[in-house]
Amino acid sequence: MTQRRGIAVAILGPDGAGKSTLVASLVGAFPVEVRTFYAGLYPQGRTRPRWRLPGLGTVALLFGMWRTEFRARRHRARGGIVLYDRYAYDALLPLSTSSRRVARWRRALIVRAAPRPDMVVVLDAPATVLRARRQEQPLEIIEAQRVRYAELAVNLRQAQTVDATMGADAVSRRVTDLIWRRYVAR
Repeated sequence: MTQRRGIAVAILGPDGAGKSTLVASLVGAFPVEVRTFYAGLYPQGRTRPRWRLPGLGTVALLFGMWRTEFRARRHRARGGIVLYDRYAYDALLPLSTSSRRVARWRRALIVRAAPRPDMVVVLDAPATVLRARRQEQPLEIIEAQRVRYAELAVNLRQAQTVDATMGADAVSRRVTDLIWRRYVAR
């Protein structure tokens, strides 16, 4: 009997959509082991070095991304589910038109180097709902984030958009169903 290969799912969405809450709720929702990894562009808990060499931050990000991917692949090879809280696909979000060419090249490199997850879940809600949940950004910025994530979901063929206004339990049930269907179909 061969063992089923697991899947990797990236959870994306604007600030306040409930990404981390969703990931935490999914850990015990499946009859197979689930592991979570933070795979965003801005690693948590790391301080910037006092000295800066051009390109060193990008190299460090790519190294960390592939180290995380190595651990995730081992887990998937044993039939587990990998959940990425954020993902390198955030680099696909459009930058402001005034962004430097180097920043655009860096983001393109990150996306090309990122392994493709089997599935992407994009959480979406109106900007007013997102702003009520996380009040760190002005409403205009949150709306711009929401629009960019919606566009990203359209451009990624493996993406599923989920209405994040349903409440945490309903969102968790919906995403559990989507992931499990994908897992069983493999």
